[in-house]
Amino acid sequence: MYRILLVMLTASFLLASNTIAEANWPQFRGASAGVVEDSILPTTWSTTENVAWTLEIPGRAWSSPIAIPTPFAKYGLLYITSGYVGDKKRPLFAIRPGARGDITLKDDQNSNQYIAWCQKQGGPYNPSPIVYGDYFYVLYDRGTLSCYDARTGSEIYSKKRIAAGANAFTSSPWANDGKIFCLSED
Repeated sequence: MYRILLVMLTASFLLASNTIAEANWPQFRGASAGVVEDSILPTTWSTTENVAWTLEIPGRAWSSPIAIPTPFAKYGLLYITSGYVGDKKRPLFAIRPGARGDITLKDDQNSNQYIAWCQKQGGPYNPSPIVYGDYFYVLYDRGTLSCYDARTGSEIYSKKRIAAGANAFTSSPWANDGKIFCLSED
Protein backbone atom coordinates (compact mmCIF):
# COMPACT_ATOMS: atom_id res chain seq x y z
CA MET A 1 0.00 0.00 0.00
CA TYR A 2 1.30 3.42 -0.83
CA ARG A 3 0.96 6.57 1.13
CA ILE A 4 1.83 10.00 -0.08
CA LEU A 5 4.04 12.28 1.93
CA LEU A 6 3.28 15.89 1.21
CA VAL A 7 5.99 18.37 1.98
CA MET A 8 5.03 22.02 2.02
CA LEU A 9 7.10 24.89 0.77
CA THR A 10 8.53 25.14 4.27
CA ALA A 11 10.79 22.16 3.41
CA SER A 12 12.40 24.32 0.73
CA PHE A 13 12.82 27.03 3.35
CA LEU A 14 14.46 24.49 5.68
CA LEU A 15 17.02 23.50 3.06
CA ALA A 16 17.78 27.07 2.08
CA SER A 17 18.24 28.20 5.67
CA ASN A 18 20.25 25.16 6.82
CA THR A 19 23.69 26.66 6.11
CA ILE A 20 22.80 29.89 7.88
CA ALA A 21 21.33 28.02 10.86
CA GLU A 22 24.42 25.86 11.32
CA ALA A 23 26.58 28.97 11.67
CA ASN A 24 24.16 30.63 14.11
CA TRP A 25 22.73 28.05 16.49
CA PRO A 26 22.96 29.68 19.94
CA GLN A 27 20.16 27.74 21.66
CA PHE A 28 17.75 24.83 21.47
CA ARG A 29 15.71 25.09 18.24
CA GLY A 30 18.04 27.75 16.79
CA ALA A 31 18.44 31.48 16.96
CA SER A 32 14.69 32.17 16.99
CA ALA A 33 13.72 29.23 19.24
CA GLY A 34 11.95 27.50 16.36
CA VAL A 35 9.70 30.44 15.48
CA VAL A 36 9.61 31.57 11.86
CA GLU A 37 8.39 35.12 11.41
CA ASP A 38 7.97 35.27 7.66
CA SER A 39 4.78 36.29 5.91
CA ILE A 40 5.61 34.32 2.74
CA LEU A 41 5.00 30.96 4.38
CA PRO A 42 1.64 29.36 3.51
CA THR A 43 -1.16 29.27 6.04
CA THR A 44 -3.31 26.78 4.11
CA TRP A 45 -2.58 23.75 1.97
CA SER A 46 -4.22 20.73 0.42
CA THR A 47 -3.07 17.95 -1.90
CA THR A 48 -2.68 20.55 -4.68
CA GLU A 49 -2.36 23.95 -2.96
CA ASN A 50 0.97 25.23 -1.57
CA VAL A 51 2.70 21.86 -2.03
CA ALA A 52 6.19 21.94 -3.57
CA TRP A 53 6.46 18.20 -4.27
CA THR A 54 5.01 14.80 -3.52
CA LEU A 55 6.67 11.44 -3.05
CA GLU A 56 4.95 8.07 -2.94
CA ILE A 57 6.51 6.08 -0.15
CA PRO A 58 6.08 2.30 -0.28
CA GLY A 59 5.17 0.32 2.80
CA ARG A 60 2.27 0.11 5.18
CA ALA A 61 3.19 2.45 7.99
CA TRP A 62 -0.30 1.48 9.17
CA SER A 63 -1.79 3.73 6.47
CA SER A 64 -0.80 6.72 8.55
CA PRO A 65 0.32 9.98 6.96
CA ILE A 66 2.57 10.52 9.97
CA ALA A 67 6.13 9.26 10.16
CA ILE A 68 7.63 9.23 13.64
CA PRO A 69 11.26 10.06 12.71
CA THR A 70 11.82 13.79 12.24
CA PRO A 71 12.98 15.12 8.84
CA PHE A 72 16.12 17.26 8.95
CA ALA A 73 18.63 18.92 6.63
CA LYS A 74 22.41 18.73 6.31
CA TYR A 75 24.89 19.09 3.42
CA GLY A 76 22.17 20.73 1.32
CA LEU A 77 19.94 17.64 1.50
CA LEU A 78 16.60 17.06 3.22
CA TYR A 79 16.60 13.63 4.89
CA ILE A 80 13.24 11.90 5.35
CA THR A 81 12.35 8.36 6.32
CA SER A 82 9.33 6.20 6.95
CA GLY A 83 9.18 2.74 8.39
CA TYR A 84 7.25 0.30 10.44
CA VAL A 85 9.24 -2.33 12.30
CA GLY A 86 7.25 -5.20 10.74
CA ASP A 87 7.39 -3.88 7.17
CA LYS A 88 10.13 -4.80 4.70
CA LYS A 89 9.75 -1.44 2.93
CA ARG A 90 11.30 1.22 5.14
CA PRO A 91 12.89 3.81 2.85
CA LEU A 92 15.37 6.58 3.61
CA PHE A 93 15.54 9.50 1.18
CA ALA A 94 18.02 12.36 0.72
CA ILE A 95 16.24 15.04 -1.30
CA ARG A 96 17.90 17.92 -3.15
CA PRO A 97 16.52 21.47 -2.88
CA GLY A 98 14.34 22.83 -5.65
CA ALA A 99 12.20 19.72 -6.08
CA ARG A 100 8.86 20.28 -7.82
CA GLY A 101 5.95 17.99 -8.65
CA ASP A 102 5.98 14.21 -8.27
CA ILE A 103 9.53 13.12 -7.40
CA THR A 104 8.67 9.44 -6.82
CA LEU A 105 11.38 6.96 -7.80
CA LYS A 106 10.69 4.26 -10.35
CA ASP A 107 11.01 0.70 -9.02
CA ASP A 108 14.52 0.27 -10.46
CA GLN A 109 15.83 3.68 -9.32
CA ASN A 110 17.75 4.73 -6.20
CA SER A 111 18.07 8.36 -7.29
CA ASN A 112 16.67 10.85 -9.78
CA GLN A 113 16.89 14.58 -10.53
CA TYR A 114 15.67 15.51 -7.04
CA ILE A 115 16.45 12.46 -4.92
CA ALA A 116 20.20 12.31 -4.29
CA TRP A 117 19.99 8.81 -2.82
CA CYS A 118 17.60 6.30 -1.34
CA GLN A 119 18.07 3.23 0.83
CA LYS A 120 14.87 1.29 0.22
CA GLN A 121 15.05 -0.81 3.39
CA GLY A 122 17.01 1.44 5.73
CA GLY A 123 14.40 3.45 7.62
CA PRO A 124 13.75 3.22 11.36
CA TYR A 125 10.35 3.13 13.01
CA ASN A 126 10.79 5.34 16.10
CA PRO A 127 14.26 6.91 16.40
CA SER A 128 15.18 9.78 14.10
CA PRO A 129 18.42 9.26 12.18
CA ILE A 130 21.38 11.54 12.81
CA VAL A 131 24.16 12.96 10.66
CA TYR A 132 27.43 13.26 12.53
CA GLY A 133 30.55 14.23 10.64
CA ASP A 134 30.23 12.77 7.15
CA TYR A 135 28.00 9.89 8.21
CA PHE A 136 24.27 9.23 8.40
CA TYR A 137 23.46 6.89 11.32
CA VAL A 138 20.22 4.94 11.71
CA LEU A 139 19.29 3.41 15.06
CA TYR A 140 16.65 0.68 14.82
CA ASP A 141 14.12 -0.13 17.54
CA ARG A 142 15.56 -3.60 18.11
CA GLY A 143 19.08 -2.47 18.99
CA THR A 144 21.06 -2.35 15.74
CA LEU A 145 22.82 0.57 14.07
CA SER A 146 23.49 1.21 10.38
CA CYS A 147 25.79 3.81 8.85
CA TYR A 148 25.79 5.44 5.41
CA ASP A 149 27.81 8.16 3.71
CA ALA A 150 25.60 11.22 4.31
CA ARG A 151 26.22 12.71 0.86
CA THR A 152 26.05 9.58 -1.34
CA GLY A 153 24.07 7.02 0.66
CA SER A 154 26.82 4.41 0.26
CA GLU A 155 26.55 1.80 2.99
CA ILE A 156 29.42 1.82 5.50
CA TYR A 157 27.91 -0.92 7.67
CA SER A 158 24.46 -2.39 8.22
CA LYS A 159 22.54 -3.38 11.33
CA LYS A 160 25.40 -3.96 13.76
CA ARG A 161 24.18 -5.08 17.17
CA ILE A 162 24.80 -2.35 19.78
CA ALA A 163 24.91 -4.55 22.87
CA ALA A 164 23.67 -7.98 23.83
CA GLY A 165 20.35 -7.76 25.64
CA ALA A 166 19.63 -4.18 24.55
CA ASN A 167 16.53 -4.59 22.39
CA ALA A 168 14.22 -1.60 22.93
CA PHE A 169 15.23 1.74 21.42
CA THR A 170 12.62 4.46 20.90
CA SER A 171 14.74 7.50 21.75
CA SER A 172 16.75 9.08 18.95
CA PRO A 173 20.55 8.85 19.07
CA TRP A 174 22.74 11.87 19.78
CA ALA A 175 26.42 12.56 19.24
CA ASN A 176 29.29 14.30 21.00
CA ASP A 177 33.07 14.14 21.08
CA GLY A 178 33.35 11.55 18.29
CA LYS A 179 30.79 9.18 19.80
CA ILE A 180 27.20 8.20 18.96
CA PHE A 181 25.01 7.66 22.04
CA CYS A 182 21.97 5.35 22.01
CA LEU A 183 19.62 5.04 24.99
CA SER A 184 18.01 1.64 25.50
CA GLU A 185 14.84 1.04 27.48
CA ASP A 186 16.29 -2.26 28.74
